[in-house]
Amino acid sequence: MKKNTALLGSLCILAATIIYAGFGVLSRIVGFSIPLFYQNVTRNLFAAFILGVIILLHKKQTWKKMTTKAWKIVFVRAIIGSSSFLLFFYTMNHMEIGLTYFLYYAANTIGGYVLGSLFFKERITPIKWIALVLAFVGLFFIYMINLSHVQPLLVGMAILSGLLVSCWFIIVKKLEGYSAIQINFLDLAFPIIWYTIASLLFKETWSIPQFTPVWIASLFYGACFVITGLLIVYGFKKTEAQIGSLIMLAEIPIATLLAYLVYHESITLLTTLGGLLILVAMTLPELAALKKKNI
Repeated sequence: MKKNTALLGSLCILAATIIYAGFGVLSRIVGFSIPLFYQNVTRNLFAAFILGVIILLHKKQTWKKMTTKAWKIVFVRAIIGSSSFLLFFYTMNHMEIGLTYFLYYAANTIGGYVLGSLFFKERITPIKWIALVLAFVGLFFIYMINLSHVQPLLVGMAILSGLLVSCWFIIVKKLEGYSAIQINFLDLAFPIIWYTIASLLFKETWSIPQFTPVWIASLFYGACFVITGLLIVYGFKKTEAQIGSLIMLAEIPIATLLAYLVYHESITLLTTLGGLLILVAMTLPELAALKKKNI
């Protein structure tokens, strides 16, 4: 893999992570004011429509005939991604944001290391081990986790969400040759089917989207899906799964800063130290790769 291409992939993942940092806030704004499955029907429809227009305008550049194997991978990826999102959204609204983030990203990072090693033969170097340890120490410093007061089911849901999203990120490596727009469109379109079925089964109340803060936040959420989806597909195609998982941890210090700016949550010395450790963990593998390249 060319170093310049890998660096660009890492930057794309970082850009997506910066946007992801705002998802916790958006989840809280939307909450359950709109029924859970119905809000996802409208959100995915909105996002898929945006990508659908782009595909129609640039079909030759954005759409390629897919093999049966590719269809299966895209379908499974859509199930994994939508399941992870529903679990994340639910826990974010029923558990402390900090605790949810800790469990989610701890599971995501471990999943990235394991999956990268098992399926893509990525070597876990000493630098990567050091980065992993620093990342977990940083996470602990930021959140000072106490699980004694939390329902085990919610803990399990947050962990499962993180493991699933690591699969969602990494499986895209199996879709080389297909554009990020095509992959992202199908990833958003497929879940509309089961979101709609679930919404009807639970007899959710459907209403016409309105120009209200809740609906604006929900549809903006969908627009963010378009951007982050494209960035993630490109980024993980060009970057090692293990390094990409570490880069995703940047969401923690960014989300902490956002919570300070939006909700005026305090930032302690340990929180600052934790954020710095996470940033060091993110950059160590990249610096090691650059040093090796220049030798």
